[in-house]
Amino acid sequence: MAKITKISDKLNKIGETFIISMYDNGFMIEATGRDSEDEWSTAKILCSTEDDLVDLIRDTLTIKRDS
Repeated sequence: MAKITKISDKLNKIGETFIISMYDNGFMIEATGRDSEDEWSTAKILCSTEDDLVDLIRDTLTIKRDS
């Protein structure tokens, strides 16, 4: 299985919300939506820097919304 480093690696469409959690050693972004088989799925990606988090947010904002 390929390494998942972006929300778009796992989801083709995204729901209306995503969650950012802050930890002592980094951040996690969690989003739900539809995968390549149009099934509901959740993606959780960890990152250790603010710059990586911003990159993940930008990637997430480019995903088509599930309406």
